[in-house]
Amino acid sequence: MTDDLPSLELLYTETRDRLLRVFAEWDGIDTKASIVAGLDGIVIATVLGLLFELDEACCLTSTTLRPWLLPALTGGGLVAAAMSLLLAMSTYWVRKGKEILEPRKAYYALANLPEEESKRKLLHSMIEAHEDNYKLLLGKAKTLRGSFRAFVVSIALLSVAAGVMLIIVVRCR
Repeated sequence: MTDDLPSLELLYTETRDRLLRVFAEWDGIDTKASIVAGLDGIVIATVLGLLFELDEACCLTSTTLRPWLLPALTGGGLVAAAMSLLLAMSTYWVRKGKEILEPRKAYYALANLPEEESKRKLLHSMIEAHEDNYKLLLGKAKTLRGSFRAFVVSIALLSVAAGVMLIIVVRCR
């Protein structure tokens, strides 16, 4: 029956490589989350810096458009950007990945076993670590996708608000 299975060395190497890829993807997701968080910070800081101009435009709005339109668009954009920022930062939430084996514990647990059995136990531990860490990785990716979607919504709302402000300024001149 064991003749049908690939060698333990092949399984060990493949599992180790997959586990290392999960950790590399983990770092990639963290990098992407930092980019989205930085962009959210720029958007929020820019909008907050321009709020006094929004107040002037709102005074003009009462004569040209609905008075609630511009604050609603701007407020919605800020809320979406804040949600995006929070989701991007939650991607960084410290989630401890599963370790393969602690070296000292592994030494004591596997030292007295035959080599083949030690390799099998180590391989089993690596497979469990890969599966658990991959589930965590999928959760981080899902959170990052939500953050990016909220960022796109914030940009869309704030772009419409900027267009409305431009229309108001042009009409009032």
